[in-house]
Amino acid sequence: MNIIWLSEIKWNYLKTRKQQIISRFPKESFVFFVEPISKKISNNYFPKKYSNIKAVTIPQLRSVNSKLLSHILSYIFIRKSFNVITALWFNIFFKKLLIIQIALLLLMFTGLQ
Repeated sequence: MNIIWLSEIKWNYLKTRKQQIISRFPKESFVFFVEPISKKISNNYFPKKYSNIKAVTIPQLRSVNSKLLSHILSYIFIRKSFNVITALWFNIFFKKLLIIQIALLLLMFTGLQ
């Protein structure tokens, strides 16, 4: 069983009931845990593995504290470029995930015959 979990809390910050249930899933299952961005706790922009769970924070840009950076990002071209780069990162990562899922399905179907 493969699950993509969109969470409101980081995996390693506070163990909620949902995380307790997910951590008890069978080892054959795969959980992709999407975490929110945090200013105080480190963000996992590359997947971090916890047993059969991979946690990742999807990069995003809401606002910045620097006046210079805020001015630079006020240009629509730069803001759109940042969005494109983030979307490419997301697509590349999910293509890898999709390839892994297809390979697992193939292994599962060939193992049944």
